[in-house]
Amino acid sequence: MMAMVVMVMMVVVMVVTQSSASKSPRYQEPCDITEEDPDGDCFWGEAGVDYPVFAYPPATSFSCKDVIPGLYADTEASCQVYHICEKSGAQHPFLCPNGTLFHQEYMVCDLWFNVDCGRATAFYSLNEHIYSGPRQQKLSPAARYQ
Repeated sequence: MMAMVVMVMMVVVMVVTQSSASKSPRYQEPCDITEEDPDGDCFWGEAGVDYPVFAYPPATSFSCKDVIPGLYADTEASCQVYHICEKSGAQHPFLCPNGTLFHQEYMVCDLWFNVDCGRATAFYSLNEHIYSGPRQQKLSPAARYQ
């Protein structure tokens, strides 16, 4: 399980790094306080107003008891928090970096303006595919060796 958690976190960091470099048209170097970036944090929008800035996952009512194993955005934490739910019912909360939210449809932390947290629960069912394994195709014996 720990290997899966580490792998998920590595993917999240890679996606956020790539997204911030290519998708943020208003990114400025160095980060000065401007009208578009009033808090000078290099993210378009205002921290604490346009997106949450938790230092650690807050306590919410989210529970893994009645869901299948997978990754779930916590809408009570404005999607900056997501939970990994195990088959045993164990729950592990994680925090997306400031300026990013958990995008339930793609299961990654993404820049806040790319995420509609209000729609996150509509994509919870995508977790059915995480542990389903590869799709098996029925091939003729000859086709297997081509």
